[in-house]
Amino acid sequence: MPEKEKTVPVVFTFAGNIGSVQNLDKVVRIFGDLRDERMVLKLVGGGVYLERLQKMVQEHGYENIEFTGRLPQSAMPEQFNTADVLVISLKSDFDLTIPAKFQAYIASGRPVLGLIRGDVAELIGKHDLGLAADPDDEAAIAGAFCEMAAADARTFSQWRENGLKLSGDEFNRNEIINKMSELLIFG
Repeated sequence: MPEKEKTVPVVFTFAGNIGSVQNLDKVVRIFGDLRDERMVLKLVGGGVYLERLQKMVQEHGYENIEFTGRLPQSAMPEQFNTADVLVISLKSDFDLTIPAKFQAYIASGRPVLGLIRGDVAELIGKHDLGLAADPDDEAAIAGAFCEMAAADARTFSQWRENGLKLSGDEFNRNEIINKMSELLIFG
């Protein structure tokens, strides 16, 4: 009988502050409970919840979750390049916020999984940048991870292209300055 071909797991990377507002205790528990060998969750960063999450992973025996700790800014392009999907997560109380990392994520040319409400979730859907799930809906979060892990290469490619296009069109620094100048000059 031929040996079963081993698949390379989809790497989901969260990069940034690991605190209470990022909703990562819920995300880590849901992801870990999936125990899906097709996926790995990598948490890059530090913060007040880092030890708590590391302890949770150890106590539950989650083997598909990794921590890098805090890394210098210069290491972030490599972290983004090794990710298949970049994860942005905030508790539902913060649905009016567009974190700066969102711009960095789409500029990296990686699909985005938004475990978030509000403007970021709308941007992900409107521009087809990946998937979004309500941060309070545990089944939706689990489903979004699984759906992204199962997506084909064409879908990943389209998400990447759409992110780069949005980054260039809407979040281009010079373009933003020009638009703001026009508003100030022409009212």
